[in-house]
Amino acid sequence: MVVLTPTIIFFNTLLVTSFMFIVSMSNPQGNFESATAFSSNPILNMSRLKESIASVNWSEYFEVNKDNSKTNVVSDPLYVVNETYLDPYGPNVQFILFTRNNPPYNLKMNAHENFVSSYFNYSRPTKIIIHGFISSIKETVFQMSKNAYLETGDYNVIGMDWSVLCEFEYFTAMRGAQIAGAYLGAFINYLVEEGVDLENIHVIGHSLGAHVAAMGADKIKAGKIHRITGLDPAGPGYNDVPAIYRLDPSDAKLVDVIHTNMRLLSLSQPQGHLDFYPNGGRFQPGCPELSDIWTVTNSLECNHGRAYYYFAETIRNKRAFKSYRCAHVDVQKLDMCIIPTEVYMGQEDTYEVLDCSKNLLKVDRAIQTNDWQMAVEKCLLSNVSWYGLYFLKTKAVPPYSFS
Repeated sequence: MVVLTPTIIFFNTLLVTSFMFIVSMSNPQGNFESATAFSSNPILNMSRLKESIASVNWSEYFEVNKDNSKTNVVSDPLYVVNETYLDPYGPNVQFILFTRNNPPYNLKMNAHENFVSSYFNYSRPTKIIIHGFISSIKETVFQMSKNAYLETGDYNVIGMDWSVLCEFEYFTAMRGAQIAGAYLGAFINYLVEEGVDLENIHVIGHSLGAHVAAMGADKIKAGKIHRITGLDPAGPGYNDVPAIYRLDPSDAKLVDVIHTNMRLLSLSQPQGHLDFYPNGGRFQPGCPELSDIWTVTNSLECNHGRAYYYFAETIRNKRAFKSYRCAHVDVQKLDMCIIPTEVYMGQEDTYEVLDCSKNLLKVDRAIQTNDWQMAVEKCLLSNVSWYGLYFLKTKAVPPYSFS
């Protein structure tokens, strides 16, 4: 598979950054909500440059979906997938089953004997993990969570590889995501035909993969899967699209989202029943500064990829990230969220359900601000559960939790 090299990404970034800086000097007002005024020497104002970069519509150039370490991905056997299980003559989307004590197995759709011969166990929870743009199940985005699941419990972990549809240009990959979503919907429908319970299915998608998960979930005939987890869902091109093309709370019985690079490579607005904003959801500690033109690419990779690092840590440490409830998404005020909870990011058993149709008293106790009241009113009108927005802090190096 041909991928976009770091050198090409860097020069794309350099050209875009230079262009935006020139534009920003000719238009000092800008259009980014938190942009600051020019100083008397604008050429040296790195704060202004940082905000100018943030205002770029990155969908015109590229999206990064690589791990931020770039080490040991090929040499470490834990992060290597035997490519013989990816059929080079197979469909554009393939589903590889990983179980604890068996070799990987390529699951074929509408092939009963193939499914019977696999190591799928009906009594185990099923996790379907979906990579994003310019990626595959060979990358850390899949391997890290897969290994965490199989090292801590018995699961059916299925890697959804749609790399053929997302290995080149971003807008083409957006169209590829729709095709991949159709494949996913058909695959889950097939699992149901084979006797798999929708309540046991949890889909995890990073970046564009989060929207693939959503579009696939919309095509399930038997009902809703139990849960979708969106890991920094892709933002470029998805701010104003209809809900059928992106992740939203209607896609599963439970939708939880982790935002780590919002307003740059991912969406900032709430997309699930619970939305978590580590360190404010925009820049993550330990990642290179976006204001340094020589580390822009690494900064984007690091911040965008940190979502799946955090998620993998929640699999191994059930009490890794205790969170505080927020009243609204405001990047300037997220670190002021001080409503204490017993909610831990990634841990469904700790999530506080505000079910408008069944438990109004609990809703009343949870309301802290007018914004919450508006949320609950919306919940009542749509007769769905409304959970909330959460803030938490992490360390700059792994393990990222303070616990």
